[in-house]
Amino acid sequence: MNPKHFLINIWKKQIFEEKTGMDFKLSQAILKAVINNKQRTINSIH
Repeated sequence: MNPKHFLINIWKKQIFEEKTGMDFKLSQAILKAVINNKQRTINSIH
């Protein structure tokens, strides 16, 4: 196995994991914002 190729694979994997990690955090943040928004809307109706 080519060591350089191996390093590139690790690097790609790391970028992929960071990206999916960011996407997950972003989706969690959006979900929280949506839930907070719904609660605010419900509170203003009552």
